[in-house]
Amino acid sequence: MPILFHLPDDLPGYILIGIGGTLGLALIAWRTSAEDRILYLDAGLWALLGALIGGRLVFVLTNWSYFQLNTAEIPLVYLGGFSWAGALLGGLLAIAITAVVYQYPFGTLADAMLPLLGTLAVSAWLGCWLDGCAYGQSTDAWWGLPAKDEWGVISTRAPLQLFGALLSASLIGILLWGVARRVSAGVTTYLSILGLSAIMLLISFLRVDPSQRWQGLRFDSWASITLLGLSGLFLLVAFVKRDHKKPIDPNQWGTNHTRPN
Repeated sequence: MPILFHLPDDLPGYILIGIGGTLGLALIAWRTSAEDRILYLDAGLWALLGALIGGRLVFVLTNWSYFQLNTAEIPLVYLGGFSWAGALLGGLLAIAITAVVYQYPFGTLADAMLPLLGTLAVSAWLGCWLDGCAYGQSTDAWWGLPAKDEWGVISTRAPLQLFGALLSASLIGILLWGVARRVSAGVTTYLSILGLSAIMLLISFLRVDPSQRWQGLRFDSWASITLLGLSGLFLLVAFVKRDHKKPIDPNQWGTNHTRPN
């Protein structure tokens, strides 16, 4: 059958993630003013480090029976083994620490990192396509694309990785250029986590690569459900706070208020 296109199978997935991180930092620098650029780039670099540590740490903990016998492999990230949920939480924690150190609003700083989140999400999906993870069922349909499995065997499969990359890019693009300027600081970040978690949850039900399970669901499904709940809760709190900030009626000025000039 003719193949529409495929990625080079000799390119390591972590190269794509590195390109994604670099592109994300470049977009942050391009979108910010000169006076804030250094701060935002610092936050982006710390977010990358936090994502690296958090993603690897969660993967190691959830596969401790293996790493307990192979402790020398724990820091060898290039061998593979990463948790997207751990990376997301690690990156957010690094941004929060940066906000505290620089005494800068967390919501504003987190929203500025959305280009980096978007490029990393897309590059991670494409990296999975190269490295044989998060793949779908084999198919003979015209829309099938060649993809590896964990053994390196290439066959025509449902293009879950490409589907995830396109959905992630569309989500972040809509939030950056259609939503960010219309909502208060931090809301765009919570919406992005909500959307990315929903994408991950949907694709987790279509994946056929091996995974640990609990109560019949994959670990990544549970991670998606947890992050969906947390981001939804933070969004609810943000909207409640916004609704409580009602403007003062100018006809009800009393002795406790000073009329504006």
